Amino acid sequence: MPYRLLMEELENLADPKYRDFQMGLIKNPDVRMMGVRTPDLRRIAKRYKTEEDWAELLEYPDEIYEIRFITLAVIAEWPYDLFQKGLIYALELIDNWALCDSFVPKSLKDQQGDFLLTLINLITSGKEFYERFACVMMLKYYINDEYISTVFALSECAHTGLKNVQTGVAWLLSECAVRFYDRTKEYFETSKLDEKTYSLAIRKCCESLRLTAEQKTELKDIKKKWLSVKKSEKSST
Repeated sequence: MPYRLLMEELENLADPKYRDFQMGLIKNPDVRMMGVRTPDLRRIAKRYKTEEDWAELLEYPDEIYEIRFITLAVIAEWPYDLFQKGLIYALELIDNWALCDSFVPKSLKDQQGDFLLTLINLITSGKEFYERFACVMMLKYYINDEYISTVFALSECAHTGLKNVQTGVAWLLSECAVRFYDRTKEYFETSKLDEKTYSLAIRKCCESLRLTAEQKTELKDIKKKWLSVKKSEKSST
């Protein structure tokens, strides 16, 4: 589809009220958004099925959120080898958490081991949305018996001074608590996270509807003890 026709379709689907609502959530004034809803964007992305279609899409200007979303949705459907080649291009399109969290490549479902080195490189990159993407991938594909210890270790490698990384790590650990409560509880007892990220992770656990009141109380008690230890360590230095 020629770029001009795609833009005309997007303009017809745009809803200014929805755009304003989304912009309020994203809180990035540099994002250019038309206000097209996600189901419509995913429907459009499904049209790009062949390599010829992909080549055309990748030549479109990508200043607008909707074009970036469609491009990422298409790349998310690529087979693993092709996705790996296009990964950095895709990550460079991401400038907000909404785009990042919606970009979930399906081919990673069966490639956790092969992708692990890339994941490590991303989470230690110092680039905000590279690291946020790594958190989302761990949340989607690595919270299991084989990799949960790796998830804990990589969470401590992230640059949590970056806001979208900090919230990504906290979200990731809260999901770990839901799926592997005992393992995550033990991790929180000895975690090496910074205090702000640690506290945010516990808060997100306590906001979860999938943890019991007893579990939340236990995590709050662990947090008190953990903070007390941190305070003692600071006073002794």
